[in-house]
Amino acid sequence: ALVRDTDRLRSVVAGGSLASARRQWLVAHLDYQRLGAAYDAFGDLGDAVDGLPAGIPGGTHSLHWTGFHRVELDLWHGSSRDRLSHDVADLDRHVHELHRELGTTQIDPLTLTLRAHEIVEKALQFQLTGEDDFGSHTDLASIRASLVGTGVVLRALRRPIRQRVAHAAQIEQAWRHTLSLFTRAARSVPHVGIARLRRDQ
Repeated sequence: ALVRDTDRLRSVVAGGSLASARRQWLVAHLDYQRLGAAYDAFGDLGDAVDGLPAGIPGGTHSLHWTGFHRVELDLWHGSSRDRLSHDVADLDRHVHELHRELGTTQIDPLTLTLRAHEIVEKALQFQLTGEDDFGSHTDLASIRASLVGTGVVLRALRRPIRQRVAHAAQIEQAWRHTLSLFTRAARSVPHVGIARLRRDQ
């Protein structure tokens, strides 16, 4: 799905419709967000697909910063068509590389157990603060997608969790409740960033 939707993003950008490109960017980006159970297994390639400019010399102006958020900046802040096309092509290439690597990528079972909280931890650190918002204001939808990824991990670990944790049912109930909250929020206030929501409260 990620490969298909990123290919589609490249095609839409080539077609020249900014509104359509913005919508397709979100579709593809949410595909990636739902892969939260594995993101740390991708290493440098994961950063190339969805990394932030922090720590890169030149920051947002660096040619070494690539991925979804680079394209987000292009789409919502008026980059030239040539720059946008170049950055989308880079993103698409990295996504295809990721797809090829998945056949040989192994995730340590202990690492998988960490994902159950680290996916949400990442959402708290970067999405709920608006730190990874470069103009799309789609944080709520991204958090919802991350929670879907958390659910994948929880289902995979359901048996050992229930065997070891007395309040396992409450954990699952809290996850379902939180997911429902962000589902409703993402639908009711689309494209309203976290930073604006905080200002309006």
